[in-house]
Amino acid sequence: MSEITSDAKLELLDEATTLAGPIPGVGDVAGFLRAYYRHVAPDELAGAGPERMAAVAAAHADFAADRPQGRALVRIREGAQAALDASSNVIDIVTDDMPFLVDSITMELTRHGVAARLVVHPQLLVRRDVTGVLREVVGAVDGGPSSHEQLAESWTHIEVGALAAGEAEKITADLERVLGDVRVAVEDYTRMRSKALSLADDVLAPAGPDDGTAGSPVEIAEFLRWLADGHFTFLGYREYDLISDDEGMLMLRAVPGSGLGILRHDRTGPGSFAALPPEVRARALDPRRLIVTKANSRSTVHRPSYLDYVAVKRVSPAGEVVGEYRFLGLYTHAAFAESIKGIPVLRRKLAEVLETSGMAADSHDGKEVTEVLDFYPREEIFMASSHDLAAVCAGVHRLRERRETRLFLRKDPYGRYVSALVYMPRDRYTTKARLLTQHVLQRAFDASQLDYSVLVGESPVARLHIVLRAERGTQLPDVDPAELERSVASAVRSWDDDLTDEAARELGPQRARELLATLGDSIPETYKTDVPASAAVGDFVKVMGLRDSGHDIAFDLWESEDYVGGVPIVEDGTEGTEPAISGKRVWRLTIYRTSGPITLTDVLPRLQHMGVDVVDEHPYEFHGAQTGGRQSFWIYDFGLRRTGVADESAVASGVLLERVREQVEGALSALWDGRIEDDGFNALVLDAQLSWREIVMLRAYAKYLRQANITFSQAYIERVLRSNAPIARLLVRLFESRFDPAKDAGRAERSEAIAEEIAGALDNVASLDEDRILRSYLGLITATLRTNYFSRGSQAVPSLVFKLNAQLIPDLPAPRPQFEMFVYSPRFEAVHLRFAPVARGGLRWSDRREDFRTEILGLAKAQEVKNSVIVPSGAKGGFVCKQLPDPSEREAQQAEVVACYRMFIS
Repeated sequence: MSEITSDAKLELLDEATTLAGPIPGVGDVAGFLRAYYRHVAPDELAGAGPERMAAVAAAHADFAADRPQGRALVRIREGAQAALDASSNVIDIVTDDMPFLVDSITMELTRHGVAARLVVHPQLLVRRDVTGVLREVVGAVDGGPSSHEQLAESWTHIEVGALAAGEAEKITADLERVLGDVRVAVEDYTRMRSKALSLADDVLAPAGPDDGTAGSPVEIAEFLRWLADGHFTFLGYREYDLISDDEGMLMLRAVPGSGLGILRHDRTGPGSFAALPPEVRARALDPRRLIVTKANSRSTVHRPSYLDYVAVKRVSPAGEVVGEYRFLGLYTHAAFAESIKGIPVLRRKLAEVLETSGMAADSHDGKEVTEVLDFYPREEIFMASSHDLAAVCAGVHRLRERRETRLFLRKDPYGRYVSALVYMPRDRYTTKARLLTQHVLQRAFDASQLDYSVLVGESPVARLHIVLRAERGTQLPDVDPAELERSVASAVRSWDDDLTDEAARELGPQRARELLATLGDSIPETYKTDVPASAAVGDFVKVMGLRDSGHDIAFDLWESEDYVGGVPIVEDGTEGTEPAISGKRVWRLTIYRTSGPITLTDVLPRLQHMGVDVVDEHPYEFHGAQTGGRQSFWIYDFGLRRTGVADESAVASGVLLERVREQVEGALSALWDGRIEDDGFNALVLDAQLSWREIVMLRAYAKYLRQANITFSQAYIERVLRSNAPIARLLVRLFESRFDPAKDAGRAERSEAIAEEIAGALDNVASLDEDRILRSYLGLITATLRTNYFSRGSQAVPSLVFKLNAQLIPDLPAPRPQFEMFVYSPRFEAVHLRFAPVARGGLRWSDRREDFRTEILGLAKAQEVKNSVIVPSGAKGGFVCKQLPDPSEREAQQAEVVACYRMFIS
């Protein structure tokens, strides 16, 4: 027995020995436990503890107490105390020690969907009497010689999770079947190998050299010897006679007593080709004697691969095919590692491919062909024709020069499966590309089973090998290889490929190259996953335009794909025309930023004030290169949901977004530039479909109302305008009718009609408070004499000015000036009160932001008394600064006051 090096493990084993006491049939309990847990990690034992360790080993020994020679014992039980993990179910196995046991057992459990939590697999030397009763556990199998009285046994303890009802019986039966397959394959391995060698020596090998032809006796003999030289795991062998039934149907009948390994047990009745098409049955009479293909069933021994099928046809002295020698098994690792130059059959195929391609073996292209075939799926190269291999090599050679995807199909002669080789640029291969390829192929062939392997090495080309199989008893359909290749190529195209093509299509080759060079490798993978390349081109064009314009932020409001076929979805999930934005109908806002990142705290309040909630956010940072002049930029994608829709008549299907897109984008730009304030008035963009400048006018009037001692808060005024969006639009129309220079014709009559329409609408408002606020707006617009709102270049006007006839303003506190000017700006607010055409006064900086007009009104009255000896009436102006720096920054604060003063007097 090997020495256990872990002190902690030794202590556990000593404790377990003491707790176990004598175990019947074992003898040396301490030695047994050391051998039993020889290959188990100390940390796995520490978690179980010595009591469980003793119970597990004792239970296994009790199960192994009686085993007749050549029989495998299998049982499945609940773990309870006799398990290292009490929650596990336990599979106990006792059988002769043989190769492939653990692989085959694990493979069968995997087929049942059962994962092993823990495997204890001691290989023990035991003594049994002639009836199979256990007399002693001698120790661990260590490779040394054993006496004829000792048996090498494999005891396997597997702990698994919970099993469904009835599953234990099925697994037990299948494990017994698999262990039987392992036994017959191991027992008959030497005989099967000898059959291959004797077949090569006695039946096939003629005198004289190989004539170089495909399937010559010498080549077949060399191939069989190569298989027997450690390149093939023989699992089954049988001989067959080729006969005809009464109707002339060709059939293969097993020769009694010829079966070995997994084909040891003779089946009753002949194996028939009756289910196959006539052209396939005719292959049985083909004079080519060597058959190398895949069987239609998976191996139950060693690996879960489909069995490799090697057959040699038996011929009569007259040269007619009369039967078959059949070998089933699996190619070994050595068979896959060896160069094809040393493998019979394959070296001849290599020579034929080079000849077909017109290449010398020692040329650069010839070496490339050899490399391609050396890394070709080994089972596949045995079955493919030289012509097909030459086509694949030529296609792979072209791939080194151009970036494209190639598909090569080889259909099994019996129609049972199709082998698909997909070659693509290495950087294009991803798990997603593989899954898409599998989906395309599986759908095209209506395949029931699929296996794949991938080779991504140093070569610039990646290879994906997919084998698709039909249901038993059916054949795969024929497909158009060219059309299928186009489908696969389309499925595996990378995002970068799509971007290149989309950019060239939308921008032209020159601009596309410039754009892609500017982006370089800055595009994050998350962006590629979320955004299709067709949309990305538009994003990148906007970013480049933003940089050229000198601005640092831009906005794009668009409709998401939550629309099904262009038909909006309402709350109950049915089709309809109501466009109220719900959780199933989402607008998206994309923000482009070049000067630096933005945070959710920058965005969320502003969007909420506009009447939308953010339901999801996807930020993408595009890192600029350290060299090459590329700059970082940021793209943010937000899903939006309206918090409420006041005017249902204004939101017909697909109309609302088109109406408000420009207004929303413009309002956001103005908001970020500081041209407008961030408050609830901005919700009128959506609720009333007003532009940000129209909202500035309504906000300015609200600010004046607050100075005119209206009792309602700004937040309440905002809610009143939102809930009465049609009246808000009418107020804007009245303002434009009265003051827009472009609407001079019929101004008085039109304005009077709009005012009457507003008065009629006011009769239907919800409350007296709302009526009072809306009538105050109507009164202010009527009392306005002039404004700079429509002045030329008004987009750049920093302040909005109203000249008011104070005598017409309802509820204005006394005394009322003859003329009053109110100035509104996000940076400051101001009033100027004049009590006569000729008056004298000054300007004042006020710190009374909530009621600075009251302060200025009082000063104006004092000014009138003070200056009465000079002029009969007084005047006074004042302003408040709304964005003053911290008082501790005196110079900055003074600079802001001076700047606001200058804007006021301008």
